[in-house]
This record gives sequence, structure tokens and C-alpha cells, in this order.
Amino acid sequence: MKIVSFVLLPYAGAYFSPSPTRRTLRNRHSFPTIRHAGFKNVGLAAFPSFQDFVGPALSTLQKTNAEQFLKAWNEKRIDDALALVDSNVEFIDTEFASPFQGKHELERILRLSSASSSECYAVDDIAFDSRANKVGILFHMERAGDGAPNGRIGTAIFELDQESDLIKAAFMSKESSKSGESNLKILKAASEVLALLPKKNEGAANPPEMKARTDPSLPEQYFQAWNERDIDKACDVFDENVEYDDTAFPAPFVGKQKLKAHLQTCAACFPPTMSFVVDDVVTGSENLMVRWHAENNGDVLPFTRGCSFYNVKGERILKGVDVVEPAVFKTGSLSLVSKQIRAEPIRLVPLAVWAVYMYVVFFSDWFFGLPATALEQRTWEEVKDLSLNFFLVAPLLHLPFAPVVHPMLEGVFNLLLSWAAMFAGFLSDGRRDKPNVLPMLPIVAGMQFLTSAFLLPFLATRSNESNDNVSLEDLSEVSRLTERPALGIAMGGVGTGAIIWGLLARDNFGGWAERFPSFLQLLSIDRVGSSCLVDLAIFALFQGWLVDDDLKRRSMSSGTLLANVAKFVPFFGLAAYLTFRTPILPREDKA
Repeated sequence: MKIVSFVLLPYAGAYFSPSPTRRTLRNRHSFPTIRHAGFKNVGLAAFPSFQDFVGPALSTLQKTNAEQFLKAWNEKRIDDALALVDSNVEFIDTEFASPFQGKHELERILRLSSASSSECYAVDDIAFDSRANKVGILFHMERAGDGAPNGRIGTAIFELDQESDLIKAAFMSKESSKSGESNLKILKAASEVLALLPKKNEGAANPPEMKARTDPSLPEQYFQAWNERDIDKACDVFDENVEYDDTAFPAPFVGKQKLKAHLQTCAACFPPTMSFVVDDVVTGSENLMVRWHAENNGDVLPFTRGCSFYNVKGERILKGVDVVEPAVFKTGSLSLVSKQIRAEPIRLVPLAVWAVYMYVVFFSDWFFGLPATALEQRTWEEVKDLSLNFFLVAPLLHLPFAPVVHPMLEGVFNLLLSWAAMFAGFLSDGRRDKPNVLPMLPIVAGMQFLTSAFLLPFLATRSNESNDNVSLEDLSEVSRLTERPALGIAMGGVGTGAIIWGLLARDNFGGWAERFPSFLQLLSIDRVGSSCLVDLAIFALFQGWLVDDDLKRRSMSSGTLLANVAKFVPFFGLAAYLTFRTPILPREDKA
């Protein structure tokens, strides 16, 4: 089994989730127990620099596609990594809330992580099951470039297709917290409470036994003995000098007696109805890996999946490492963003502006008008009227349902929407080979409703452009439409018309001397209109943030007059840029 600590969660029957520990890893250039006999090798050619990655002992052996996949991922050769993956792959990374289903979803996260990460995977040990064609890998994370360890280890199981040898399933977990000792105290108190509650099944004094194989491995014997709370029997499978690293605890347990004492402590804290269930086993000649989850009284407990890696010597386990999934909070996407910010602190600027914007516009009670939380009837009616007059179509055509709104408010509103629509000209920023944490098409659509609330997080989290030779075939159908100069011409025209409308339309609002003071008076009590002016200022400030990367993918110089106009002339500069920029050409035209 594995030693794991549990965190009490607010669940009716009290469910628990394991937390990971510290260990003394064997040197990454020493792999005395690794066996690669019978490895298949389909896909990439041999890697000349693989020795730098896993050490000389491994570099002389044939590599599985699982190892080659990690190697290509480390070197940011995502196309090569994907060549080793089945199109219907299911890839589970427990740092993320959901599995990645299919090659397309996996590609997105691989490209995002490789673009933002300064870490790489360093293989420490391998278990290979030639009959099942499965690979278990124990690894630790290193800082890219200098190879300095960052203190985290992890485990991964790869299932390879029997025919193609492509990766068809993977499960990966990295250690997270060192909260094992405090979690045991919480768990003990929770177990005492559970003992007072009515039992789901009075006849079930002990957890159900695992479905035993005819010839269970040593780890499976260990798991079963633990489920029976027979600590002596559980310890029988370990060597006297065992080194066991339950990564939820600060240090490994060295020696059978220390491990036994730890198991007894855990047994005293865990409810008797809690058991571990083996989901998968990778059986190598001297290394084994077990994937498991925990159950309480037969019910699967959330956030309790994990992997354990074992090194066997003779008939005893010499070393063991447990790694469990993070409990409750899955920080995978947040980690991607934090790495981007550490690499480019300037990304904090749009995030800070977004935080202030959201508070001022939606929640503050000192800004003009009432906050959105007040649910003021007049505000919602104004939003409805402005929406009916979208792009001024209804009033220009004198449609009967067109409401009468202050022309300067209509002008500001439609200028803002036309400006937001022009950001669709940057849809080429989101492609298959350049995904963003927040996909750009939904962002542009959302900007038609909540403008800066969508734009600013996108600017803070988007990936940088690395391709200076983008072809038209790389773009989606929607992106190709927005590549046309008509977008800049049309939206520039709408925005210009909105300005003219605000100044001259609706004679009953008088001339400038009358309509401007009445507009200011309206703004003093109007959250919608005042927030639109804030949005215009934000658009002017951040309009140029997408221009440099757009120039790069078109092989345009950033020092041209058009480039500077696009970055520094609000609205009209962007309209001119979208109209006159160099188009992205098809591959055949580039040739």
C-alpha cells in the first residue's frame, strides 16, 4: 500500500484526500535497477543529448516512447512529442481539474506549459512491464538550463498501444504540500467524530478487501495488509533497511522500525472503514509502480488518487515513494499564469488595472451612479435601450422599436463596441501552435458585453508569439475572415459615425452648448456611461499590446510609421493598421 496523510473535507460522511513528502532521491546518474529489455521504439529517432537528461546508465539503453515523450516536452519539441501520442489519448495530470481527452486537448496544454515553464522532467527510475506495455516513471523537476532541482518529485504511468506503441493513456502526479503531520491530527479528530455517527453498513466492521490477483505483487500484499490494519504483516514485505518516502511528510522513513511506527500512527488516525484500492500495476523486474485511490466504506473519496514507486530487492521492498494528487485546489492553470508573470512582471500591469476596474465599475459605491450589485432598474433599462440601438442601425432606419437615448451616450457606447470589435483583427494570436490560457475568440465575443473585464485578463495571460512565418493555413476559418482589411474599414467607419452621431444627431438635445452639459449631468448619476469612458481610456492605454506580436507573425518591422500609429494613436491608428497591414499569405504564395 502507500503511506499517505489525509485532509478532512466538508463531506457528509467525512471524506479525505491524501497529501504528498520529502525524500532522498538517488542520484539521477545512477540507475542500478533499471531494466529496459524488450522495449519497443517507434516514433522519434535516438536523442544525441539524452545522456544529459537521464544520465549515462540510461542513455546507452533503448528508450520507451514514454521517455522520448518527456524528453521532447523538455526540449519544447511539441510536434515530436505529439507524434508519440495516440489521437484518442487520455492524459491525466492531477494538477488540473479534468483529464485531457484526445491529442488536441493535450497539445494545447503541452504548448502552454512549454511556453511558460522554466522546469523540465528528470527521470530518476523506471519500471517497465513488457507484457502489458506499460511504463512507470519516477522523476523530479529541475530548473531548465542549469539542472538545479526544485524540490518536487513526481510519478507517471504511461500505457502504450500494443500495436503502434503510441501513448494511449497517462497518469501523472507531482508532490504538493508537506502537511502530513498536521493532517494526521485533523484526521484523528475526524475519525473520533465518525465513530459516533450511524454506520452506513453495520455489518462492515472492516473495509472490503481488494480484488486480489492470483499472484499479488509485494506492493499489493502491502496494500491489503494495510487495509486489514495488520501492521506486522504490512511491514513483512519491506527490507530491514527500507527507505520509504511518503511525500506528505518532511523526511523519508529509514529502516523498518521507523516505517512501522509511522504506519501504526496512521492506522490510529484513519477510520477503520477507509481502504486503498489498486487501479493499475506496472510490474518490472526490480521496479514496480502502483496507481491507487482511497475509499471510505466502499465510497470513492475525492482527491485521493496517487502513484507509488517501489524498488524490490529479492523478496523485499528496498525503497518506496508515494506521490498523491493535490487536494481540492487544482493549481495547474494558475501555475501556468504565475510562471508567465515571473518571466515577465509587466503582465502584472493589466492584472492590477483589471482588479481596480472590476472594483470601481461593478462594486464601488463612490463612483458615478449605483454599483451593479444595486440592481437599479434604470440601469438595466438603459443597457437594454443602448443594445437595441446597437451600431445605430435602429435609429438610422427609424425603426419603430428604437428608443430615444442621449446621443452622446449612444456615441460613446457604439464607439466602444466598434473599438472592441476591432480586436478581432488579432484572432491570429490564438492558433493551434500558439494557444493561450484564455482562448481569444471567446474573449473578443465577451468584449462586446463586458469590454475591459475580458480584455485585461487576456493581455496578462496570453502566450508570446514565437513564429515569424505564420501562414494562412495556420489560422481558423473565423481568423481568416478577420484578416481582411474590411474589418478595419467597417469598424473605423462605425466608430467615426458614432462620434458624429454623438455630436450632431437628435436635434431635440440641442447644440454642443446644451448637449455636452446635459451629458455630463447624466454621467454623474449613470454607472453605464461613466464606465464606458473608463473602458475607452483602458483601450487607448493597452491598444498597442498586441501589435508587436502581430507585426512579428507578418514579418513586418516594428519601427514603421504604420506600426507606431497602431500602437500610439487610439482607435483610428488601430483601424488604419488593420486596413493597411501586410496580409498573412498562404504557404504556396510565400514559396
